[in-house]
Amino acid sequence: MPLTRADIEKCREMLRSMPPAPATAVNVTKQEAVKELASDIASVQRRGYTLEQIADSLKGVGLDLTTPTLKNYLGRAKARKLRREQPRKQSASARPGRTAPSKEAASAAPQGTPTAPRDPPAKSGKDAFLVKDKESY
Repeated sequence: MPLTRADIEKCREMLRSMPPAPATAVNVTKQEAVKELASDIASVQRRGYTLEQIADSLKGVGLDLTTPTLKNYLGRAKARKLRREQPRKQSASARPGRTAPSKEAASAAPQGTPTAPRDPPAKSGKDAFLVKDKESY
């Protein structure tokens, strides 16, 4: 049966009006499950359980993981959490010691005072690794 543009619009409206899927019906990966359970797993570890015992217990409720996989997923969850908690890195110009002199500071410097020579820009490309100790070879 051929579709008309009106049929497509009806489909679009129907899809847009659908409510979000219930949280209980959304499938998650094993890694996402461990991420959500990370704080609970940590509290069980503080009570003296090993990761091997925890992995065996989780198998009983349908989360089938080996101990190394559980350890890996917990490490990834912890790393993500740490990345989110760290303040964003400052840009190169905002880092301490890398600020450009202000216009006022530049005008306050005495005339004729030599400035420190700047390093040449880093080379890239074919000549980047060549050391030139002679003008020609």
